[in-house]
Amino acid sequence: MNKKLLLCAIVWLVCGSLLAQTTWFNPMEGDEPYICGRAWNTQIGKSFYRFPDRFKSAMPKNVWGLSRQSAGLMVRFRTTSSNIQVKYTIAREGGYKNMAPLCHGGVDLYGTDANGNTHWIGNHMGWKYADTITVTFKEIKAPSFPHRGLEYQLYLPPYSETTSLQIGVDAGTDFVFLPQSPERPIVVYGSSIVQGASPSRPGLMWTNILQRETDYPVVNLGFSG
Repeated sequence: MNKKLLLCAIVWLVCGSLLAQTTWFNPMEGDEPYICGRAWNTQIGKSFYRFPDRFKSAMPKNVWGLSRQSAGLMVRFRTTSSNIQVKYTIAREGGYKNMAPLCHGGVDLYGTDANGNTHWIGNHMGWKYADTITVTFKEIKAPSFPHRGLEYQLYLPPYSETTSLQIGVDAGTDFVFLPQSPERPIVVYGSSIVQGASPSRPGLMWTNILQRETDYPVVNLGFSG
């Protein structure tokens, strides 16, 4: 076996081993989607849209199209895993000159410890567009009560149509999706700055900051233009 074939075999074995050690979860697999940041969650069903289909005839075509984009939506979960992978797809690659690609089509992760302290989970901006986008967060440590893990908020792309999403954690660790808070939400209506223009990443949208600072659910009804 030459060196190239040997190297390929080693890479294949390592990748296979890593995949075998990851357990995957889909927020759409329950009776009701585990999608936070929107109203009509049950009516919308198993998609990442912001309005149910019954509104289509009453809305301008452009606004209806923008409501397919996942601005302000997030997935909440709790896990004791030290490593988290997010695999997702968006309808198509795109972007604007005034917007970082990470904000347009990327995801952003925050973690809250048992004492209520929330921190951004960085990954050195390891993100790039692909048919299936994979974002990895490694060696996450809970600063206190590590056996409880962290509660996470995964913010979805504000200017892209998310079509699928899975969250992977270390096999054998605890994992549970968390439903949206039953508190009455703050509803924000507006144009592009509400939808998510133009911070460097989704977690820095001002509506998402508002959600973290108040701990109230925020429904984003921002539609660019």
